[in-house]
Amino acid sequence: MAAALLLLGVILYVSTNYGYVKIELSDATAQVDLKLDGTIDITGLDRPLRVRAGEHYIDVTGDNFETKCEYFSVKRGEEDLVRISLVPKSTVEVASKQPSAEPPVVDPASDEPSPPPKTATEHISEAAPKKPIEDTPPLAIAPFDAEQANQHQDVWAKHLGVPVEITNSTGGKLVLIPPGEFLMGSKVLDPDAEDRELPQHCVRITKPFYLGTCEVTLRQFRQFFEDAGYTQGADKWRKQFRDKDKSDDLPVADVSSLDATEFCKWLSAKEGKTYRLPTEAEWEYACRAGTQTSFSFGLGEGALGQYAWYGRNAGGATHPVGQKKPNPWGLYDMHGSVYEWCQDWADEDYYDQFKSEVAVDPAGPEHGACRMFPGGPWFEVGLGWRAASRSLHRPGHRSLFLGFRFR
Repeated sequence: MAAALLLLGVILYVSTNYGYVKIELSDATAQVDLKLDGTIDITGLDRPLRVRAGEHYIDVTGDNFETKCEYFSVKRGEEDLVRISLVPKSTVEVASKQPSAEPPVVDPASDEPSPPPKTATEHISEAAPKKPIEDTPPLAIAPFDAEQANQHQDVWAKHLGVPVEITNSTGGKLVLIPPGEFLMGSKVLDPDAEDRELPQHCVRITKPFYLGTCEVTLRQFRQFFEDAGYTQGADKWRKQFRDKDKSDDLPVADVSSLDATEFCKWLSAKEGKTYRLPTEAEWEYACRAGTQTSFSFGLGEGALGQYAWYGRNAGGATHPVGQKKPNPWGLYDMHGSVYEWCQDWADEDYYDQFKSEVAVDPAGPEHGACRMFPGGPWFEVGLGWRAASRSLHRPGHRSLFLGFRFR
């Protein structure tokens, strides 16, 4: 990845009635689009532009460069300095490549529930040929839109020699998530942010992976416990299977992190591949899908009902998976429906170490008492379904609001 350039030449002042934002740019020919209630083009700012307090979007364009960080907040009674980073524009194109005659090198992720950082590797496909390093496509560096997200998926699929979407032996679909870079967590000035979502920091996912397009369903979990003879915690989760009128496409719930991990181990042994829960970083990267807003579809919850089952539309119950709109990667129910277990141990201060450096494939602490689960439940009314929202509980905890998806 090319190093980001810090813009230091031109200074733009964006002010409100309560303060101002000072924006430093390096390209004197840059064009700035400031999106508030509408769009304002700034080509030569000779006086402060007044905007209201709140979260705003800024787009800086110049020859061969594009913005990397484009959202900023103006808080009443405060002033802030915003530094906008530019990176070279990534042209998504497919070069002619010749597959290597050598067999692929597959180094699957550890079966341990919490692998130590920097040792986990990703399993894509035993049929994927190796490619020369110089032919490797660019990382998907946020922000990017839905069209660019699909282009990244297509380019990486062709590069790896695999399909964008696959179906496994349980009937579950998985979609290819290309490697990339994004801002994880919430901004310090976000009024909805909780302490465990701070600080916002840059994360780099270095390897592509497949992730379930939907949460694990009753149908898939039934295959697991019937085939494996699994009974741990059955007094809780088996209740879902007693009602014959229930759809098999409902997300399984009332499962613990231990249950989810055992499911992944069973499926790994069944198919000879490595399945596991995603890390928190992988989950949020997949949820955001190139966006930098609170939700994968925008800032506010106005359109939430189109993408999620939650307290205002769920009617007090879960609903079959995949009925709402997907995010740009093609993932369903990332907001709402049920919380989703991740493999990370919980440490609310873990990401403090990445305040001033890029977190590369963070896998969370090596030990802990609780596991993390992002997502958001079907019963809640509020902002608990934001991409950065994260909760935690003991690994053995089971709840009607807790499920999982695998990668």
